[in-house]
Amino acid sequence: FFFKQKTAYEIKECDCSSDVCSSDLGRAVNFAGERTFAPWTVAIYNDTTFNIRNAMERWSDGVQNHSQTNGRTNPRDYQVDLRVHQLDRNGAIVKSYKFHDAYPTAIGPIGLDYDTVNQMEIFDVEFTYNYWTSDTSTNASNFGVGVTVNTPVGTFPLPV
Repeated sequence: FFFKQKTAYEIKECDCSSDVCSSDLGRAVNFAGERTFAPWTVAIYNDTTFNIRNAMERWSDGVQNHSQTNGRTNPRDYQVDLRVHQLDRNGAIVKSYKFHDAYPTAIGPIGLDYDTVNQMEIFDVEFTYNYWTSDTSTNASNFGVGVTVNTPVGTFPLPV
């Protein structure tokens, strides 16, 4: 399904707490370890029928039932790939991200106090996922075209 969100583009790629560090000769040399990904939190605009909120609650309850603490045991039954598209002012996709094997781990509250008068209802949903990939779309503006960066694994951007 599709929903509008209010989210910062903060994708934390790596908590390299398991990096390997070797200091045989007194100087530390770092090597990459296992990559982990921090949960991703999105702020979702609530609709008047609560369709999106209800869907998130049903999804969360399906992962682990709230009242009986049982749920689905096969990850394929509750994990999905989430896609996020960043749009330019004309609605064209300029960048896309795909969060693989995602599922909701926390659903935030909706403020009900009088301080929220004349404001849209927003609630946070935190997703856990295994990894993410990105893909630059066609229809993007030419900003940054022709800029390359040389790295040990190749030159970026790679030819299309």
